[in-house]
Amino acid sequence: MYLKSGSFKLKTYFYQPATLSQGRSQTGMVGPVPEGMTISNGSMYATMYKSSHNTRAHIVAYKLKNVPNRYIMQKLPWLPWGQFTRLASKIKISPYIKLGHGQAFSATHKYIYAIANDHLLRHSSQSEEIMQISKKDLQIKRIWTFKICNKSAKGVFHYRLNL
Repeated sequence: MYLKSGSFKLKTYFYQPATLSQGRSQTGMVGPVPEGMTISNGSMYATMYKSSHNTRAHIVAYKLKNVPNRYIMQKLPWLPWGQFTRLASKIKISPYIKLGHGQAFSATHKYIYAIANDHLLRHSSQSEEIMQISKKDLQIKRIWTFKICNKSAKGVFHYRLNL
């Protein structure tokens, strides 16, 4: 993918493993809607939703060095079985978890962080959540809830740590 905006130029490769099954089977379905992506220590992590209206998704993770070419991950369902199983065995998939809109997504050395906001709510008094997810097993380790108060409180943040 090549992006250009004024003098800013970005060249990148985007891999979208929308399904991790072959043929028409729904087994292993993890997409096809990517929302967030982060790259850390040679691994790519993407939030993959079944539809743009979902607030729950899978995180798909794989090491970029295990990808033989930039198009192969989009062709997983049509690969010969041996090649498919070799590639799929190197991909980690999280359980189906609440990730909110999925675009507020980042990583540190040990963890992935996601702001699990519900983008379908408008003017809600509900709290939002920050998820800390282990890169090792793609499981949620901590959840912080936060809420931005109304204008009379001058944008004060309230938060609570849920373990």
